[in-house]
Amino acid sequence: MPKSDLLPATLYELRESDHGGSICLRVGGRVRLDLRDTPSSGFTWHLMPESAPFLQLESEQFTANDPTAYLPGSDGGTLSLVFLATAAGTGELQMACSRVYGNEIDHGRSCIIQVTALAIERS
Repeated sequence: MPKSDLLPATLYELRESDHGGSICLRVGGRVRLDLRDTPSSGFTWHLMPESAPFLQLESEQFTANDPTAYLPGSDGGTLSLVFLATAAGTGELQMACSRVYGNEIDHGRSCIIQVTALAIERS
């Protein structure tokens, strides 16, 4: 179900499990996408070039599951990405998790969410 009933919110919190879903937000609204990540595996998340051009990446932060581990992050954690809707439009927020071996790309997971940003006057 689209999360359009959340239109007044300024920050939408999404997870990898929202893959295939859709949201509707106002221009100036933000989307935080939390993705499971294990940097030590060699796999990294990438914003795909065909992602909605009206979404600007504002911040990126990794939080380890166990920050006290000898190598924090070796057991995984959460990559949190915050995007700002800078203009009205409809498109997909496309993230892909992959790693490179020499000249070959090993594709892992992906997360794609349909996003609509509306230019709505505040009353």
